[in-house]
Amino acid sequence: MAHNLRSKDKGTKDGEEEETLDPVRATQIRIMLEAAEDERRIRREAAKREEQRAEREEQRADEDRRLRREADIQLKINNRNSQQEDRVNMGNRFGPMLGRCPTDPREISAYFQRIEGIFESYRISDEAKAELLLSRLEPKMKTILNELRTEDYTNYEAIKQQIIRSCRFCPKKLRDAFFSTYKAKEETYPAFVAQLYRHLKFYFQSRKIETLEQAMSLWVVDRLKEIIPKNLVEYILAQEGDEWLPHDKVANLLETYEANMNMRGSTNSISSFRTQSGHAHLGSDSK
Repeated sequence: MAHNLRSKDKGTKDGEEEETLDPVRATQIRIMLEAAEDERRIRREAAKREEQRAEREEQRADEDRRLRREADIQLKINNRNSQQEDRVNMGNRFGPMLGRCPTDPREISAYFQRIEGIFESYRISDEAKAELLLSRLEPKMKTILNELRTEDYTNYEAIKQQIIRSCRFCPKKLRDAFFSTYKAKEETYPAFVAQLYRHLKFYFQSRKIETLEQAMSLWVVDRLKEIIPKNLVEYILAQEGDEWLPHDKVANLLETYEANMNMRGSTNSISSFRTQSGHAHLGSDSK
């Protein structure tokens, strides 16, 4: 029995020995666990650093965008101030040279001739022309621009044409101004020729001439009106209304008009002949 007990005790000790880890193996496991924990810690720290880096990058990007916006706003303000300063300087420089736009329709044509000569001499841009012209208008004159579109307020030609229309300029008067202008004794030929050019330019603009073909057609019609009878001129003017008609259309209208007049004259002659013949027969019967 004692032998059995010793055997049992020995078996228990052997089992305990089997459950006890080898120190070397235990050390290896501990090292592996610590390494795994270190790797997880390193990954967490790397992820946190990456998150912080991305956050810093986003902050820098936001700051860059803010600085760019502020720079753009400042640039626009500087440009606007510079443009306003340029306009003020230009107004101060050219305002006295241009003078106030007259309210008398008889003086408008000469005014535009003079200021356009200044614009041409100093090579003023179209937008600057519009601003300068607007600055030289009297309050009463500005009211005639109410019919213009907003974008036309920077269009010199649109402003000028609106002023001309408001003054009820007759294209014929503009044409007459071209032919009735003579060189003054003290006037230079370049100045005189420039004046002639502007007169003709105003006339063509009033007739909305844009091509050489249109100009030639208009010139032929104008010459035709000078040499045909007054009644025919009046007929053509009645057909034209506010717009001029091309030379070929005018020719066809005149041809048709004269044909109708001739036919009416022939009809009247026949009627007159028949009336006279009737009276003659009545006279014979009475005898």
